[in-house]
Amino acid sequence: MEDGNEENKRKYQQARRIAKKICKRAKITHLEKELKELEESWKSKELRNFYQEIIVEKQRAKKFLPGNNERFAEYFEELLNKDEGEMRESQYDPKEEQEDADVETTFMVPTKKEVEGPGREPKKQ
Repeated sequence: MEDGNEENKRKYQQARRIAKKICKRAKITHLEKELKELEESWKSKELRNFYQEIIVEKQRAKKFLPGNNERFAEYFEELLNKDEGEMRESQYDPKEEQEDADVETTFMVPTKKEVEGPGREPKKQ
């Protein structure tokens, strides 16, 4: 009985790692695509479009705060409803798993003090 549980646990952990890598690659691909579009707007002198896209992204970033469930829902809606072609671009490649094995992908959340920076007064709510 215990052997089956350990085997299931191992399979689950492996599937989570694979899913995490797929999501990470999809996110990177999406961001690269957006940056290319911004760069093209800049190079083709479409400054209005360039600045408009930046303003929209800044507004979206402000909404992406903990506790804002609407923005989280919007983010996951975009992520899950991608085009089939976009998803294929970021498919899992088992060869890369070996390369990524030594890389730790943890993200440390900054403290409130680090975000506010030295010399800044904390915001009163």
